[in-house]
Amino acid sequence: MNWQTQLNNSFIWILTALLSVTVELVITALLLKRTQFGKKFWLISKPCFENSNKYKTLGLILLLLLFILLEVRISVLNTFFFITGCTAHCKIKTPMRFGFSQPLMQCW
Repeated sequence: MNWQTQLNNSFIWILTALLSVTVELVITALLLKRTQFGKKFWLISKPCFENSNKYKTLGLILLLLLFILLEVRISVLNTFFFITGCTAHCKIKTPMRFGFSQPLMQCW
């Protein structure tokens, strides 16, 4: 795995995912706003979106989404790295246990 390529791809992936999640979140919020739950939720959260706090609240929501997507991307890359790194050094053996043939992976 080429980490430089993955680093460049990760930046594009995070921006694309952040944009799509933001659009989906806005559409969902607009649809939920018409429900009884949405009306009650908007009544409670309305002070957060007043003029003085609007940009701070939206910025914190976007920052939270960015951190979640960054954690997902790092987790996926680490999983891919450890799976390919371990299986490159592993040999699959098939020992006999209790009369059944079970594959066993031995690393290093």
